[in-house]
Amino acid sequence: MVEARSQKPEAALANAQSAIDERNEWDDQRQKHWRLQQAHEHEWAVPTIRLLQHVPPTRVLDIGCGYGTLATAAHMCGHEVVAVDLFVAPPQVPGIDWVRRDVQEPGALPAGPFGVVIMTEVLEHLSVHPGGVMKGIAARLTPDGWFVGSVPDPNVWREDLPYTVLDLPQWDYEHLHRDAHMCAYPKAVLVDLFREAGMDALAIYNIGIARARYYWMARGRRA
Repeated sequence: MVEARSQKPEAALANAQSAIDERNEWDDQRQKHWRLQQAHEHEWAVPTIRLLQHVPPTRVLDIGCGYGTLATAAHMCGHEVVAVDLFVAPPQVPGIDWVRRDVQEPGALPAGPFGVVIMTEVLEHLSVHPGGVMKGIAARLTPDGWFVGSVPDPNVWREDLPYTVLDLPQWDYEHLHRDAHMCAYPKAVLVDLFREAGMDALAIYNIGIARARYYWMARGRRA
């Protein structure tokens, strides 16, 4: 399994996708969306897999794991993986702890510590203010842990979204989470979110076709 550490990230990605294809039982609509994601997820998956290949075996938390590619790749790299998603049924690749829940609910994040936390193409879907989730992530990172993820660059995507980060509501138990883009995140807002949660953004840079996404690498502050 850990031979994925020595592969090119693109090859490790392809192997993870193949493992999911062997296990998934999604309906036609989800299958169509899975194929669409396969065509694009290399943009954020390759830099994440590169990190996973170089970090010594650790616990990995994949938040909003979706169809499970990065969780599967992390497992293939020898990590212990917990993968959480609300909307997509897990592909049941063995060896991974698949969890279905809304990570926005207070206390819903799995217990740490984690050496790597992943949140790719998820932040823009959160429909309550992300401060609580960010603080929960910071609290679950090991002292040398990494928080990596991606989000659409609002300077490129130009979506008409229902919220800005300033008017996202706080969590309440009547909340209904829609599977849609809800809020845009300029780079300065990302930096503020990390800082307020107790993390530092070491890098935020554009990735993908037309450089349409931000990719971040952040770490918790040592006591």
